Amino acid sequence: MNKWWINDLIGEYFQLERNQEIYFKTIIFILLIKEIRNLQFIIEVIIVLFIHLPLTILIHEMGHAIGILTSSKKAEADIIFGSLSKEKKLKFKIGRVNFYVTMAFSGFCCVANIEELAPFSNRQELIIDSGGPLASLVGSILFLGSSYLFSEEYTTFLDDAAFINFIMFIINVLPYTFPSYNRHIGGYPTDGLRILNVIKEMRKNKIIN
Repeated sequence: MNKWWINDLIGEYFQLERNQEIYFKTIIFILLIKEIRNLQFIIEVIIVLFIHLPLTILIHEMGHAIGILTSSKKAEADIIFGSLSKEKKLKFKIGRVNFYVTMAFSGFCCVANIEELAPFSNRQELIIDSGGPLASLVGSILFLGSSYLFSEEYTTFLDDAAFINFIMFIINVLPYTFPSYNRHIGGYPTDGLRILNVIKEMRKNKIIN
């Protein structure tokens, strides 16, 4: 048996981008070197990887989904964790939102029935593209505010959630294209770049008209 089988299992099961896969394996290696002496540290890492990150992705993609649903009464949204493939994922539907869930550190939100709808206007596209970063920012603020309302035993959990949501906001609001080494999102524009392109298109149409 290949002695590196656990590395392949980690990368495939969690559908990590290349840099995230390296980071994830590094964490495991550090834990093994420390011989699992610091139980609190291990618990915090597990909480971040298995609760905070998936929750942060869900909040971000729900922001896009809300933008889609408000743009048309007939529109449906797909929230897909990991790659765009819908296979081998937990599938369920809430209202007009279809969920395809697996353990992953990236996600997508798209219009599920786009062929049945009229083309979105620039204004509608702006609302959809802005929904994700806005949801991440609002989530960060709410988690941070909540940390002052609860006892100290919940402070670390809420502070970490606030920080990760803020990082998600920053990563997505800046206008650039995701690097090609990212397994699932490499080559895709960030929300910030999409927003910038829509604004440019709106200005161009205004000048022409």
